[in-house]
Amino acid sequence: MKIQVQTSHSWWQRLTGRLTRSAEIAFVSGGMTAVYLLIFSVLQPLYGSWVAALIMLPVLLLAWLYGLQIGVLAAVAAYFVNLLALAVLESPFPTAFFLEGLPGHLITLLTAVIVGKFKDLSTRLANELSERQQIEKTLQESEQLYRLLSENLNDLICLHEPNGKMTYVSSSSREILGYTPDELLGKTPLRLFHPADRDIFRSPGYTYTVEHKSDFSFEVRMQHKDGRYLWVEVRIRPFTSTPHTVWQSITRDISERKAREAALKKAKEEAEVATQVKSEFLANMSHEIRTPMNAIIGLTELLLDTPLTAEQKDFLQTVRMSSDGLLSIINNILDFSKIEAGRLELEEVPFNLRECVEEALDLSVAAAGEKQLELACFIGDQVPEIVVGDATRLRQVLVNLLSNAVKFTARGEVTLSVTLLESVAGLSTLCFAVVDTGIGIPRERMDRLFRSFSQVDSSTTRQYGGTGLGLAISKRLVEAMNGRMQVESIPDRGSTFSFTIVVPAQHIVDETAVSPSPLHGKRILVVDDNDVNRLILKHYLFHWQAESYLVASGAEAINLLTHGYQFDLGILDMQMPHMDGVMLAQVVRDMAGERPFPLVLLTSLGQSVSPAHQALFDLQINKPIKQKALQFALEQVLSQSSQQRELMKTAVIPNLALEGPISHRRILLAEDNTTNQKVALRMLERLGYIACVANTGYEVIAALEQQPIDIILMDVQMPEMDGLSATRQIRQNTAVPHQPYIIALTANALKGDRERFLAAGMNDYLSKPVRLEDLSAAINRCPLPHFVPSEPPTPQP
Repeated sequence: MKIQVQTSHSWWQRLTGRLTRSAEIAFVSGGMTAVYLLIFSVLQPLYGSWVAALIMLPVLLLAWLYGLQIGVLAAVAAYFVNLLALAVLESPFPTAFFLEGLPGHLITLLTAVIVGKFKDLSTRLANELSERQQIEKTLQESEQLYRLLSENLNDLICLHEPNGKMTYVSSSSREILGYTPDELLGKTPLRLFHPADRDIFRSPGYTYTVEHKSDFSFEVRMQHKDGRYLWVEVRIRPFTSTPHTVWQSITRDISERKAREAALKKAKEEAEVATQVKSEFLANMSHEIRTPMNAIIGLTELLLDTPLTAEQKDFLQTVRMSSDGLLSIINNILDFSKIEAGRLELEEVPFNLRECVEEALDLSVAAAGEKQLELACFIGDQVPEIVVGDATRLRQVLVNLLSNAVKFTARGEVTLSVTLLESVAGLSTLCFAVVDTGIGIPRERMDRLFRSFSQVDSSTTRQYGGTGLGLAISKRLVEAMNGRMQVESIPDRGSTFSFTIVVPAQHIVDETAVSPSPLHGKRILVVDDNDVNRLILKHYLFHWQAESYLVASGAEAINLLTHGYQFDLGILDMQMPHMDGVMLAQVVRDMAGERPFPLVLLTSLGQSVSPAHQALFDLQINKPIKQKALQFALEQVLSQSSQQRELMKTAVIPNLALEGPISHRRILLAEDNTTNQKVALRMLERLGYIACVANTGYEVIAALEQQPIDIILMDVQMPEMDGLSATRQIRQNTAVPHQPYIIALTANALKGDRERFLAAGMNDYLSKPVRLEDLSAAINRCPLPHFVPSEPPTPQP
């Protein structure tokens, strides 16, 4: 039977499942109406019109099946169905039946309303019951899933009442705290927290979490069952799946992470200590190495100024070159160590960019002259005159690139160019490029260029030498100046090393833009076989508003003169094929006749002109050509009379010895090393000064009490009292009527030393090994003394 019911039910579902609810009602109502009319037509003739009461059965059935609304509609429809049936079966239609059957139909309608209403209520209750069962099932599944997750997570999950008591504890409490869930249920976790960490529950963050039912995370120490404390991370959040709000806490063991953080902190502190030790070691090594280097280089320079045989001079020049090379290696290693230690800092002070570039060129002139290389420089008109940055580090990068270019170029030229790429919001992006015609670099080996202690291949190391640190240091310096370095190269044709830096610029109005240049309209002949030099000179002369005629050989220059060209000034290169500058000058003088024009000779360092030929030229200028110096020289040559120009035939290095009251400055040398004392005293003697000597800071102070001193050359590291302590005591001594000008002498040469010395009260700073020119410049920066003694102080033996 059960199977039959299910089968019939399934049949009914299959039949009605394809119909909509309205179609289903119409189908059932129509079927019941047809069955009723069939029964009524058969039974009515036999039993009379009371058979019409059978209409109540389908009406009640429809009300039970489809509810109140369908039951009411069925009751009303049944009334008219009965009228229709009687009209067909009984003719004429009994009018009395209409009134007699009306009460029965009203009873049917009332019954249908009751049954339909009961059906609607039962259906609603059934739906609500089904929904409740579904919700309970979902909650059970969610709780089972929650428990499954909480029991299988490494984190400790708990549910708390508002008073903090735990109503649920996951099984991970055994692994984290050593307690079973039953041991923690009904208790508050406050007793497990470290006493020093319990104030977290009185913090504003926790109070805000409770009041606004938000999340709150914190790190505290909790006590394990065995008594030890471990670090945990706790997150508290409201949990509202129950009728009243409870709190969920998720506790994670972070002891290992804290241990790693502690280890990292300790390692960082140890690294900082090691860095400090390394920095002190570098300072000590710098001092220990530079002290003997000071003696070697200083005494070598002094010896070179004494009468020597050719062999002795060659030996001393070799010693000086080797000393310079060794000093360069020492500087590279110290710079690399500072960079690796993260102690490289750059100055931010205004400096003259053109002077910085020209100083870098000056340091490369000698090496280029020895190899007879053309060394040229071009600085764009838009390049700012004054920029803010570290002039020393920029010069270091330029010198390194120029030195490498000269080193790896056997013939040809090396050119340095400086151009302005863009200027935005007071920041100028400058591009520096060093172009050479050297051996070049294969493309597959360019990746080795900027590696520390690496060169392109071992053969270059053997042939050219070097530590492989220069380019690596230069690249790091450029990056510290917000720039980047790149290289382009073709083997056997040359290389171009370029880099950019971003610096604040201070623009200065060019006076030539306001008033015409003194060279305006002057006809100037330029004879130089080098294309780059001619291009640079053409640019300079155009900027000065001069009318330039540029040729590449003496023959072309003679051709111009032959055709009647007149010039106000001639610029001749000394070294040219077929006809050099001297030969061309002789021809020009012969052709000029009664209207000679001044001639300027361009020579490389080391090239000399015989005294007989010097009279051919009004001025001799060493290359590389410097714009400001060339402009000044040309203006002076054109403005001077022939008698004045006779005095300017050659560029002569002035005597470093000073005359007049400046040479009587009272100088005290504070130096404990006897060798360095000898070097410094001989240098001062070469400059025309006589100095006293003090071995310690105490002797310096005692000397000041005996006689006034204008300049103190103060060694920083001395026994008993060092130079810094002595300087501070001197500056604090108000009894000294005339405070001396103190120049620090140090072999440390580390970043921050200059600032430290100036902060101690020193006025200037010289790094060992001290060179004669640097010492002279430092002394000349000292202001004149308030009075001049009648005789210089007596030197101390």
